[in-house]
Amino acid sequence: MSDLFGRYILGAAVPIMLIGLGIFFLFYLGFFFIIKPKKAFSVLRSSGSGKGVSSFGALTVALAGTLGVGNIVGVASAIILGGAGAVFWMCISACAAMVLKYAEIVLAHKHRRQSNDGIRGGAMYYIEDFFGGRIGKTFGSIFAILCLVNSLSMGCMLQSNAVSSSLGEISDISPALTGAVLALICGAVILRGVHDISPLTSVVIPVMTVLYVGMSAVVIWQFRDGIGEVLSLILSEAFSVESASGGIFGFLLSSQIRYGCMRGLLSNEAGCGTAPIAHAASRAEKSAEQGIWGIIEVFVDTVLLCTLTALSILLVFGDGTGGFATGEEMKLVIASYGAALGGKSAILMTVMVFFFAFATIICWAYYGTVTLGYLTKSKWAQRIFKIVYIACVFIGACRISGIVWQISDFALGSMTVINLIILFLMRKEIKKETELFMR
Repeated sequence: MSDLFGRYILGAAVPIMLIGLGIFFLFYLGFFFIIKPKKAFSVLRSSGSGKGVSSFGALTVALAGTLGVGNIVGVASAIILGGAGAVFWMCISACAAMVLKYAEIVLAHKHRRQSNDGIRGGAMYYIEDFFGGRIGKTFGSIFAILCLVNSLSMGCMLQSNAVSSSLGEISDISPALTGAVLALICGAVILRGVHDISPLTSVVIPVMTVLYVGMSAVVIWQFRDGIGEVLSLILSEAFSVESASGGIFGFLLSSQIRYGCMRGLLSNEAGCGTAPIAHAASRAEKSAEQGIWGIIEVFVDTVLLCTLTALSILLVFGDGTGGFATGEEMKLVIASYGAALGGKSAILMTVMVFFFAFATIICWAYYGTVTLGYLTKSKWAQRIFKIVYIACVFIGACRISGIVWQISDFALGSMTVINLIILFLMRKEIKKETELFMR
């Protein structure tokens, strides 16, 4: 059953919906941010005057939830499972997903709520408003439950595992000790409250991003002679007839498309309705203004950082795997960067992974508390969730299996299918907000 879901839903439906609906919205919204970039990206000079955090602060919170395992381990996983061709589909899905991220942020910002803990928003709220009544609450709750599951798997366990795996490559520190220390650090922040984490992410994310771009640039420059060969490999494998089971349908089920799109989604979360939880708290005056920041988010996260990671791996290991298998993604990344940066690269990568993972864990704790707050107002439920979440930080660092990746893919895929359907049904509202902003 799981293979059926993974092959036909994650392997075919999600990529088709992501790319197809992304192209649809590009035409439906008139390529507005491409035709009038000066007007669209004028939001970079606006600080907003409403309630909430700054637009840039909301962006860094959202990036904290996406940067990390998706950009580093997720890219390596996509290459190991889907080959070099997965990189092509990762970028294609990201380009199509930019406008989807814009659309979902517009809706989340417009349908947000004011609560005692501040401004709350996300896909569950505009899903409820669209259907209304008990039906709306039911579908909103389904989405919120899936988001909770994803917070414990992708947002928590996969992140802490990346840290312990990275530390294991440069020292004899046991995963249990790494998990205990990381759980204590994250627990100290989570138990105090994660209602406003933008001051933290506004510092950590820009610094770590610049450092990671610099490291990747050194690797690519060292092996620049192989860039043409790598790009040829990516394109040839992406459209390889041999990679498909046969025919167009088989091609759509190929591992290149499946893992490229799903790991791209794991990286930027566009279309799945999670990042709008962060953007909804922005004090932008118009919903479309904050939506533009979502386009920037996808570009930085996937088109820039994921591509740099993929090129660094493929330039060092021409076949893309380097002999590493599933579960050894962090080893593959460290070996790739170590080929150009030497032994110190492992230390730098470990520091990078730690800060990215720490920011992501805290961000997803915030997402989890918001979605749980949608399901119940019980303070006890919030306390229990935080304890379980901190425990998952420790468990993820100690041991993780392929089932966690499957759970994450299932939750992300299901959320994406639900959210994309709603985006299409609410397209007129999105277009109206866009036209008001562009005038």
